[in-house]
Amino acid sequence: LAVLGVLAFRHHPEVVRCVTRNLFRYASGHVENDVEAPRLDAIAARLDAGAFTDIVLAIVTSDEFRLTGALE
Repeated sequence: LAVLGVLAFRHHPEVVRCVTRNLFRYASGHVENDVEAPRLDAIAARLDAGAFTDIVLAIVTSDEFRLTGALE
């Protein structure tokens, strides 16, 4: 099953974007805003052929995740 996940990521960049966006939504507890959305797209583009763990690491180390709920 893990092999199928890697193949889906490698051949379908839209899967990477979808997983990245939904993982961020779940982890942060909110839907991305207009500032966060392009940054999530950039994470997804960088990781098109990466592993799921690469996406998780990129999200949890991003400012968008780390600063969720910070006062402006």
